[in-house]
Amino acid sequence: MKNTESSVVCASVGENTTKPEFDQAQLRQTTTTSYPTKKVGSTVFAEEDFGLPTNDFVGTKVAWINIPKGSTIEQVAENLAKYPKARLQKQLSFEPILTDDDKWAISNIANVTEETFAARQLVKNKDGVIMLVNGKKQYRKIVFSATGEPDLDLRHADASIAHVQVAEPAMVETTEEVVA
Repeated sequence: MKNTESSVVCASVGENTTKPEFDQAQLRQTTTTSYPTKKVGSTVFAEEDFGLPTNDFVGTKVAWINIPKGSTIEQVAENLAKYPKARLQKQLSFEPILTDDDKWAISNIANVTEETFAARQLVKNKDGVIMLVNGKKQYRKIVFSATGEPDLDLRHADASIAHVQVAEPAMVETTEEVVA
């Protein structure tokens, strides 16, 4: 298996609806995971050395960051270039993942609750069905890392991916689409 990531790019800029003194930028990063179509077995060579075809799975990570009012896509791109190791970090947890900004919104904006964020972060398959690990809901958040921090799995050690289950259809809730 081989993972590759594109550079982080600014896809758009716009108004920040929760903090009007800022604008926000939408950042995107494409990830490709390649699996060989055949197992090589025991060898001293890397799988790539065999030139075997691969099955590639492409996903896009999306995150939003605060930027100064009036900033352009070009200005955000200029600033991103200052961080050559930058990447979008995926975080997984059995609890909603709340940043300081999220906690501020819960405390200061009417009708914003922890459930608001939980609903956006709930991990679902492409059909919108909640994915359970060891019978527990999992939450996913994508954040900007200027220093290239690796993905962070905050789930308990007993949450083996081998135990992923599909929740009962009755448990399906409508939320924003999760981009894989």
